[in-house]
Amino acid sequence: MNPKKNEQVEVLKTAQKRTEPKAETNATELFVETVWDQYEESLERSNQFSEDREDAYLKSLKEVIKLNQEFRKSLSSIYRESKETNSEIVKGVSNFASKNGVKDELNFSELTDQLNDVSTRFEKIALTPIKSTFDLLDRFEKGIEENSESFIQYSRERRGGWQKVTNEYAKLARDSQKNLLNRFEESFKILTSIK
Repeated sequence: MNPKKNEQVEVLKTAQKRTEPKAETNATELFVETVWDQYEESLERSNQFSEDREDAYLKSLKEVIKLNQEFRKSLSSIYRESKETNSEIVKGVSNFASKNGVKDELNFSELTDQLNDVSTRFEKIALTPIKSTFDLLDRFEKGIEENSESFIQYSRERRGGWQKVTNEYAKLARDSQKNLLNRFEESFKILTSIK
């Protein structure tokens, strides 16, 4: 006989042995095992779904915080650009005035210095609440992110603790059901053998 065919036959025989139920296990035990396996799998899926949901929440929270920070940065850059534009306008006006002889009529450099001083003070006064608000928002968002992460970590630890208890309960309940059904089966066999 061909050696490859012998190997194939042996592989098929071992595969059949693996798929055949053991003589020791009966249908009721298989049923109980199947029910409890499905229950445990559904618990695992539920836990995985919860963790995925928590991860998605954290990810979306971080994205929103990042978006808010970028928005504040863009507002700051718009302010800087407008400040630069205003400075260029002041320089243009002062250059225009110096070319047209306005400087002779007034002490124009003194007026320009005063205007720059007033403008700088006004910017500081106007920017103080804005900077404070941005700083407050940054701290608030950081606090929300840290609190969310710690809450999720706590929830996962708590869920892990309960999962251990649930697994132990499921194991005990599975064994109790198998024993109970085996007793019923044995009682039924005795009852049917009496007739």
